[in-house]
Amino acid sequence: MFPLINRLNIYGNDKAMSEWPSSIHLTMFGANYRLSSIEELERLTSYITPELLSRLSSKNAHTSYALLSTCNRVEVYALSLGGGDCARLYEVSEIVGMNLDSVLVYQGREAVRHLIRVASGLESLAVGEPQILFQVRNASIIAGDSLSRRAIERLFRHAYNAGRRIRKKLGMTGDSSIGALAAKLIRSVSKPSPRILVIGSGEMARAFISSLNQEERSNIIVATRRPEKAGWLRERGITVIPLEEFKNILPSVDAAITATSSKNYIITKQLLEGLKLPKNLTLVDISVPRNIEPDVASLPNVRLYNINDLREYSQPEAVDCFGLADGLVDAEVERYVCWLSTLEVFETIRCVRMRAEEIRAEELAECLKRLNGQREHDEQVLATMTRRIINRLLHEPTIRLKERARNGDVEIYKRVLTELFG
Repeated sequence: MFPLINRLNIYGNDKAMSEWPSSIHLTMFGANYRLSSIEELERLTSYITPELLSRLSSKNAHTSYALLSTCNRVEVYALSLGGGDCARLYEVSEIVGMNLDSVLVYQGREAVRHLIRVASGLESLAVGEPQILFQVRNASIIAGDSLSRRAIERLFRHAYNAGRRIRKKLGMTGDSSIGALAAKLIRSVSKPSPRILVIGSGEMARAFISSLNQEERSNIIVATRRPEKAGWLRERGITVIPLEEFKNILPSVDAAITATSSKNYIITKQLLEGLKLPKNLTLVDISVPRNIEPDVASLPNVRLYNINDLREYSQPEAVDCFGLADGLVDAEVERYVCWLSTLEVFETIRCVRMRAEEIRAEELAECLKRLNGQREHDEQVLATMTRRIINRLLHEPTIRLKERARNGDVEIYKRVLTELFG
């Protein structure tokens, strides 16, 4: 049904996968700056949306999805319990015309590991960038049934907290970012203290501006859709103009950087041809989808760079922390897998407790009929007493069942409980 599945880049250690809960399926499907061209990332970004995943989820209530989309990666996590079907994701690469070598798939434990590495900044173009941590925290969750929703929400919450712990232990300072790499690029190709136009005032633009020194900031002009919200820029002595006025500024700057969420080109070849540009204009586009039409690169006085051109400016010394990180990441993966194993028996435990509560309520009602004291007071005392009896009776079996789940031999216990309690 899905012929692509054996031809994709699928990662999963057999030994580790054997310890994964058998009834829980987790798949990560996506692309990133390492494997995919910017054109492929754009196509995937435009196709994979929360609306698409909502439609998939409505067809299979056992599966919950999470979408992590950033400037240099698009990843979908699909988690199902029992009858869920994560394989639908594989069709996407054919639909959007992706090169098969550009598609990445992780399953089970390796999908968890990958997400924790992403949250830790270890998979970023700018190693250790802080923005990705918060993008993981704010990933779009498209929920199916209650158990799969609980599992995938816990996965992303755990990845966020794990990322924070790992960054702290590795001593990551948080001063690395795509914006900082863009600043390095502009310094390397422009004259000293160039006059720069920044189009956009979001997180990427903020990171770019923060990486500049005071002298460089004095030569900055920021064009934004909402100049009235840019007080933080004015406090730094930076000139702010409405977005539509950037065309008037372009002929007077040495470089321009675009960092907006626009799905259309802001700077086109036709626009630049109608302007009297300086002898050398450097354009840096760090947006996905791109804000600058690729054809502007054909103009004789324009040098165009995009996010792929930032790779050579990433810090190679940061790779040294990868070896130290492996043990920390593995420990965090184990934490989540242990928790997930207990989720496998959650439904069994819930059913046992529901049956116990039914019996308790029936017996309490019968008992109250025979009492002649203050009914409201008697009912409260008896209800508390009977609940405590049930909790104490079921506490030890619940703990033991969760321990069996962690050890991977829970199936026989689930069947026995289901049979005994009907």
